[in-house]
Amino acid sequence: QTTILTVPALQNKADAVYSCAITSTEHGKAAHKTAVNSNIFTIAPVTPMKATTSVAQTLTCNIGDVTEAVEVSWKNSAGVDIATDAAGHTFTKGSVDSETNVQKSTLTIGATQLQALTTTSALTWKCAAKSTAYEDSAISTFQDVVVDFLTYAVAPKGSEVLTGTAATVSCVVSGLTKELNDVAWHKGDDSSITHDGEEGYQIAAGSYDPDSNSQTTILTVPALQNKADAVYSCAITSTEHGKAAHKTAVNSNIFTIAPVTPMKATTSVAQTLTCNIGDVTEAVEVSWKNSAGVDIATDAAGHTFTKGSVDSETNVQKSTLTIGATQLQALTTTSALTWKCAAKSEAHANSAISAFEDVVVTFLTFAVAPVGSEVVTGAPATISCVVTGLTKDLTGVAWQKANGDPITDGGAGSYQITVGSYQSESDDGQTTILTVPGASNGADAVYNCVITSVEHGKTADKTPVNSNVFTLSTLEAFYYSPANIEMSVEGRYEPQIAWKVGEQAYSSESHPNLTPTVKTAWSGSKKVFNLAFSMDQFPATMAPFIVSGTISLGEASTVTFPIGPFTVYKREFTQSLPATVTLVDDDFSKEFECSAQGEDKSLFSLSWQIGETAIDGDFNLATVEDTSVETSATEKKSKLTIPANNPVFNNGLKCVATWTGDNGQAIHTMTDVNAIGISMEAQSFSSGATGDGVMSCVVWGDSPPHSVSWKNPNEEAVTNVAGEIEIASTPAGAVYTHTLTIKDMTFGDEGKYTCSVVLNEGDEAKHFETQLTKLSATFEPSSPYFVHDQSVAFSCVYNGLEDPSKVEWFKGSTDAAENLITSGDKYTIVNTEFNVASRAKTSVITFKNVAVTDTGDYTCKWDTSSFDPKATMTIAIRSLTTPTTTTYSLDGSIKVTCNYEGTTSGTMEWFYKDQKLVDAEDDAITIDDGSLVANAQKYTLTIANVNPEDNAGSYKCALTFSDGDKLDASTDVVVRKATAIDSKGDVESTIVVSDGELSARCVFEGDQVPSSVKWNTGESEIEFDDVKKIQNTNTKQLDNSVKYYSNITLKEFAFADEGSYTCKFVFSDSNVVSTSISVVYATVTNDECVFVDFKTETSKALTCTYTGGSSATGVTFTLPDSTSVAGDLGSLVGADSNTPGTQTGSYTVTGITDASSGTYTCTFALDSGSSVSAVQRLTARKAEVVSSTGNLTPNLIVRSSITLTCTIASGARSIEWLKGDQVMTEGTDYTKLSAASESDDLVSKIEFDIEDDSAATYKCRGTQYDDFCSTPQQFESEDVVLTIIAAVPKQNPTSATAYGSGSHTFTCKFPNPFVGQTYEIVWSFKGAGDSIAKPMIGNGDVYKDGERIVDGTQEHDHETTSGEIETKLNIAAISSDAAGEYQCTVKWGTIFIKSSLATLTVRTISEPPKITNVAKGGEAKLTCKTTGDAKSTITFHNADGDAEVGTVAESDETNSGVVTTTGILTISNAQDANSLDYYCKATWGDADDGGFEKSSNVHLTVLDITYSTPTAWGVATKSTEFVCKSDAVLKKNKDDDLLDEQNKPIHTTATITWQYYDSASSTWKASTENERFTIGTSLTGNDGTRVSPLSFRNLKTDEDGLKVRCNIAYQADAANNFFGGTVTSDDMVLKIAQITTLTASDVGPISGATITLTCIATGQTAPNFKFLSSGRDEMAQEYFEEKQVVPTSTDEAGTTHTAKYVTKVISPNVIRNGEIVKCVADYGNALGKSMIEITVTTYYDCASVPIKSFNPADSTATVETTDNGDGTLTQTITCPADTDTARFKVVASENSAKSIVCSKETGKYEPSHLARCQESNPHYGGGGAQIMSLAGYDTKPCSESETGEWSPAKIMEKLLSTTDTECGFRHHVKCLKDNQCTMNSEKSSCKYDAATDKLEMKYYVDFNTPIWEVATKDAYIDKGADKFLFWGCSESYVDKRKRRDAGEDDDDFASFIEKRAVNETFRAESDSSEPAHFVAATTVGVCTGVLITALLTVLVVRMKKRRSEDILAP
Repeated sequence: QTTILTVPALQNKADAVYSCAITSTEHGKAAHKTAVNSNIFTIAPVTPMKATTSVAQTLTCNIGDVTEAVEVSWKNSAGVDIATDAAGHTFTKGSVDSETNVQKSTLTIGATQLQALTTTSALTWKCAAKSTAYEDSAISTFQDVVVDFLTYAVAPKGSEVLTGTAATVSCVVSGLTKELNDVAWHKGDDSSITHDGEEGYQIAAGSYDPDSNSQTTILTVPALQNKADAVYSCAITSTEHGKAAHKTAVNSNIFTIAPVTPMKATTSVAQTLTCNIGDVTEAVEVSWKNSAGVDIATDAAGHTFTKGSVDSETNVQKSTLTIGATQLQALTTTSALTWKCAAKSEAHANSAISAFEDVVVTFLTFAVAPVGSEVVTGAPATISCVVTGLTKDLTGVAWQKANGDPITDGGAGSYQITVGSYQSESDDGQTTILTVPGASNGADAVYNCVITSVEHGKTADKTPVNSNVFTLSTLEAFYYSPANIEMSVEGRYEPQIAWKVGEQAYSSESHPNLTPTVKTAWSGSKKVFNLAFSMDQFPATMAPFIVSGTISLGEASTVTFPIGPFTVYKREFTQSLPATVTLVDDDFSKEFECSAQGEDKSLFSLSWQIGETAIDGDFNLATVEDTSVETSATEKKSKLTIPANNPVFNNGLKCVATWTGDNGQAIHTMTDVNAIGISMEAQSFSSGATGDGVMSCVVWGDSPPHSVSWKNPNEEAVTNVAGEIEIASTPAGAVYTHTLTIKDMTFGDEGKYTCSVVLNEGDEAKHFETQLTKLSATFEPSSPYFVHDQSVAFSCVYNGLEDPSKVEWFKGSTDAAENLITSGDKYTIVNTEFNVASRAKTSVITFKNVAVTDTGDYTCKWDTSSFDPKATMTIAIRSLTTPTTTTYSLDGSIKVTCNYEGTTSGTMEWFYKDQKLVDAEDDAITIDDGSLVANAQKYTLTIANVNPEDNAGSYKCALTFSDGDKLDASTDVVVRKATAIDSKGDVESTIVVSDGELSARCVFEGDQVPSSVKWNTGESEIEFDDVKKIQNTNTKQLDNSVKYYSNITLKEFAFADEGSYTCKFVFSDSNVVSTSISVVYATVTNDECVFVDFKTETSKALTCTYTGGSSATGVTFTLPDSTSVAGDLGSLVGADSNTPGTQTGSYTVTGITDASSGTYTCTFALDSGSSVSAVQRLTARKAEVVSSTGNLTPNLIVRSSITLTCTIASGARSIEWLKGDQVMTEGTDYTKLSAASESDDLVSKIEFDIEDDSAATYKCRGTQYDDFCSTPQQFESEDVVLTIIAAVPKQNPTSATAYGSGSHTFTCKFPNPFVGQTYEIVWSFKGAGDSIAKPMIGNGDVYKDGERIVDGTQEHDHETTSGEIETKLNIAAISSDAAGEYQCTVKWGTIFIKSSLATLTVRTISEPPKITNVAKGGEAKLTCKTTGDAKSTITFHNADGDAEVGTVAESDETNSGVVTTTGILTISNAQDANSLDYYCKATWGDADDGGFEKSSNVHLTVLDITYSTPTAWGVATKSTEFVCKSDAVLKKNKDDDLLDEQNKPIHTTATITWQYYDSASSTWKASTENERFTIGTSLTGNDGTRVSPLSFRNLKTDEDGLKVRCNIAYQADAANNFFGGTVTSDDMVLKIAQITTLTASDVGPISGATITLTCIATGQTAPNFKFLSSGRDEMAQEYFEEKQVVPTSTDEAGTTHTAKYVTKVISPNVIRNGEIVKCVADYGNALGKSMIEITVTTYYDCASVPIKSFNPADSTATVETTDNGDGTLTQTITCPADTDTARFKVVASENSAKSIVCSKETGKYEPSHLARCQESNPHYGGGGAQIMSLAGYDTKPCSESETGEWSPAKIMEKLLSTTDTECGFRHHVKCLKDNQCTMNSEKSSCKYDAATDKLEMKYYVDFNTPIWEVATKDAYIDKGADKFLFWGCSESYVDKRKRRDAGEDDDDFASFIEKRAVNETFRAESDSSEPAHFVAATTVGVCTGVLITALLTVLVVRMKKRRSEDILAP
């Protein structure tokens, strides 16, 4: 039977024993008890748990309260049971810990399984337990094991600090569950950083922080290492995250601070201070401190702060601080002030702010120092102004004359202004210089330098500079026959002169022919000294004599200076030339004579010159004859003969006497020759260059000819025709060349041309003829001719009338016979036939065997009967080539050659790909132009250090020549280059192998990849096996080339492998390049770590061993400071050809200090030039201890303290402190203090209090090791022996109460435990509100904010031998500030005894009344405050008599036991009577027994308006000014101003307003309501008066009496105890002044009249009147001549003023609408000017205008003058009466009329001339002509060669026939047809011109009656449009047989002529001036085989005829 007990859960919380009580009667059991255990266990999983997925994770389930192990079950995160053998899971049941009764069961989950899970959020595993002891027990519920999976992350925390300061960077590693396995730090080059090592880095690995699941590791970068931006890496090892040395980069950035300092500044303008933050990429925060060291807020008043931004190019952030001028002026700037700036990173917020850097500012004072000049007059003067106190160039510099006229910099010959530039190195100044030109430096003058300096607030600041002169005339070294000699002295002296002749002082007796005088003299200015010579009194043979003088300056100066000496000669002309002479052709030949004399005629010569041309043997236009008389020893004569006139003689003709030898000189006599003449060459020819025919007519004389005209061969006048005929005149001095140019001349232009010259008006014309011929020689091609291909041929072309007889060729530019060349071996000359049609002939020359020596000039000359034209050709034969088309560069340089052949060098330029190359100094390019030798020249271009990328390609040489020729040649350059390089790409010549493996590398640079690369050692090629001998190559394609690398590695490199290694790059074109490198085997070994304690050891020997094949040539040791020293080198031992030897090197380090520590590099120099080295570390340390007592045996008082400092230079791993032999414990035995260390020093600073048991011996001990030298080394300091004493004061000071201005004494007494030693007594004071006590400086004073608050005097017992010390403190003039605690202290070094505190209570006036100012009518308050232990009673008193004044308002308050009483006296409506001295009185308690105190006197000042303008005068339309003056400065008392801290007066601030009285509204209105009022800027003068102006412009006359007033609104100034208010002035009144009238006695005068101008003005006083015109400052002198200025008059009232000006009008101005005349009344600068104007129009005087007429001077016509009364005149001409042979009539034209009128407005007659009286004469006959071209006809009618039908006689028979019905003149001439005339056969003719191939037929008729009119005459002889026929006649003019033949001929000729165009000219002739008739005949139709003569149409073109009247009229 089973009985069950179920225990409820609430009862099952602990192990329990239950009993089942069984009663079984069958077994006799009654309540038989059996114990049954009910045990419990607990499940406590480790949860929540943090884990990672990188490594396996173990979950723990703790089963508690068990004694036997239970079964444990697990479920995974998905709730699935986990089998004990589940893959990736490890299950441990665990066992029971007997002590804790806990069974620890674990489940380990593999990383693979974890990584397969989603772990972004927490996962839950579960565990449960089941008893194994009680199998029936149920399994427990499953308990959660919650797992949070963490993510690994590293957050770098960088730094940005000031360079050279320590930086802290860190890595925050998150996602951890435990501490990191390892932390390390690395530099940017991946080298490891050692904590607390030699470099001073500090590494804090950090510890795991479970709250943040992170660990922070920190690297502290020492200051010495933090001088550039760096990247460090934290290397993290975390097994739980599978991270091994996982690196994260951390930036450690630095910045620099470079303030612009020292800086120079002024206080006149704002100043900008600059702080440059360098090496930044992001802006940093910048802070500033002012000159007092106080931080400046970014919004501080008067300061402008700019943070600045980073310049991306320079990485500099420019931060500025601009300080306003007001703030600067408030500073004391007598010495330099210092501002400060600092920076703090924004990108790295944790970075500390940098140290503040100084910006030192020196304030400069503006000053101008004038530097004047005194020079001789006329010499340039240099004056200057030196402006100092500058920080930059002046804003503006100008110079003015004394009158204010500006001076401009006008270049050479005029004023020169040098502005100058700022010079900071010397005097912070700028010097401006004015150079006064000599021409302007004729008198003393004052100039002003006008300086503008914005930085000093100076605008046009003027400084006068003196430029003084004195004048001293100069004397010549000698004189010829002087009449007198003058010299002058002008200056500020009274000069005198003493003359000497030879060495003898002048006297009238000794030197009668010399007369010295003072010509003019006036004191203080100028004296002119004259020395007259009576040369005629000296004989002709007079020997030269010397004259000199000495000038003294009289009493004004002791200075003397010499004059001369000068030599006097009797040398002169005895016969001179006339002044002028006029010569015409009839005066020639002409003779001139002259003569001269001297002491010896052999010393001089006579010569002639015309102008500047010498008349000598080469001058063929005149002859010279010596006509001297042989018997004369002193005189020479000469005669000049000029045979003929020539323009060269229209010049100055000189006869020159020239003396040689000492003081030789030429003198001359001259006549001005006016040679008048005309010339023209008889022959003129066309120009070969232009083809133009040019004829020159040369006229010479002092004036140009009146007229020059030209006629052509037909006697026709020639005029300009654009592009065809050009007439010009060119003057050259007195020669006038008149030219007629026929452009593009043809043969038809040939003939005789006439030049007609009229020299003077009315003279007869002179006629000159020249024959113009077309004649020229030209080249094809034109010159110069450049030959580059060795082929030369060119032509010489002749143009002319005749066939030249021959042509000749010459080598050279002349036709000299020796230069003649002909056809032959060298030349072939071929001439063409003369072309008659073109009149041209050509000669062609061809060169054979062309050479450069053929270069030169070649001339061809044609021979003709009249003129031999010739031309010169310039030939240049040249070539330029390169040796090859392709050039290879295989040695690292390029050399290109260009070969030139030619006779002259050119200018060479080189080009690379069209880019010009220049040979600059010290560059890679060298250009050698060579030299021209044997007509050859080599040009070379060399370029060093080339590479194919930049230098390969096309190169061109280009030659240019001065004659315009150009040559060039090109070559392509291929660059190939082989170089041995190291791993960095640098060139390497030697490799030292010290590690058994050779790595070598070479690179090819060039145009293509090589076909192969080979390596050799010695002569053997290396066979590569890719195992121990490895080669690899790679190619890099560049823009223009390739780089091909060959890299080899030879492993197991041994001593035997030493040698030279060569790499060779092979190409198919055989242009191979190679390079070699030397390889050496060597090693060095040594003791790597050496330690020295230099407290005991001061030197150490360092040793290293070299192993190599050859002996080292030397050994050096590189010290830690990078300097190198020679070591001691041993001998090489043990070396042979197969084995390397060894060799030692040593160096002893002496004078060891910590600075000796560091790396020492032992370097062995090898004979190959290479080296091998090794390093060893020397660590030198010493521990030094110092005591705060200053010695190592301190004796201190108990309760004092001591500070010990241990310093280990260059640092150590650790420092520990020892007391005796025991190591002291921080916190227990001492307190560790912060200790600043310099550089890398390690400093430990401790402090401990002195106890009774502190006496002992103390020292510090250092330990040093690092990763490189890991063996610890210890070293100790010297001992500090401490002894102790006790101390208590004997008497303390006692507390007391005192009154203000009273005194009190404190006393202290101390024991003296150190009898005989010097001690120090210090009193201290702690006032109310002070946090700490202040030492009483000096003899017992205390200062606060710069002011003394305690006036103390100390008395000490200074006996050091006494056992007691006494001291007293006496306090005088006690104020409230003296209240507080006092204490005395005695000190022996650092040992001291302090007394207890004593309190001094003070009753006093703590704040007396202040100096007070108030505006008149305002309210002022005087305040008095007292402090003490009780309330006081305050009264105010008048200092003059002590009477109590006013009622005082009192109040009081208590604070910390101190009672403050305040009393205020109020003064309302302040008036002048209130301006008094006041004081306040304070009384404590009753008046009888209480104490009292009085303040000092203070003054109350009432400010007021001191002046206002009573009456202001103004000019109408101008402006005037009212002035209001007021007190502007606060007063200290009635006499003195109130000053600020800079001892400057304190100015009031006031607003000035103005009002005017509006009479219309009877109110006062603000001036701002009328825009014509302007309130000016108020200015305060040195007397403290503010001047406030009001201007009123555009004044009106009706405003007379206007009233204004000013209001001064003072602004209160509490800081200076000024109470404001508004003060109003008295009324001010306006008065108007102006000009009323300006009149002229005549406003329209005739030129020459006199008029009076009258100007009337009003004003308080008479103004200055001025009359002016034309916008000038005076009357225009070209129109007005001043006659009289009448003085100004004033009427009896004194307000009307009259001025008059009398003037003569001297020039008409009507053409410019008259002249505006103004009157200006100048009332002075204060009132301005009034102006009025009128217009005065001056007219022409017609009576003075000449009358012009087209009639000759001898004309009998009469002219009548009529005065029209309005200023105009009329002139009328009347012609003579008609006669039988002459008729007259007035012929008017465009420019003439019978009557002409002169207008006063123009001063001209209209028309300009009186008309011509034309004389007409009768005409008795007339005629004409018909011209016909016969070109192409075989028959030439009227030719002398023709017979029969076409003979001249037969042709005339036909033309004169009166019966032939077809032929003859009679059919077409009108008067013949009308029987009004008869044919004149004698004057009629026909003529054939063979030259022109034309037929001319002339007719002439006689009139039956004379004809008077030209038009009638022209109508009579008019032939109409028809043509005269001489073929197809109706009658026969030969016999019958001949007629038949002739008829055939006639028909043939008629048929032929009808088929051709007849287009010729018909010319008329007459016995009077008649027009020509031009007729063109044109055939219009032909029918084959039929003769049609009837259809011939004649077109007659008639030129517009001009009447004979027009021809005769001008």
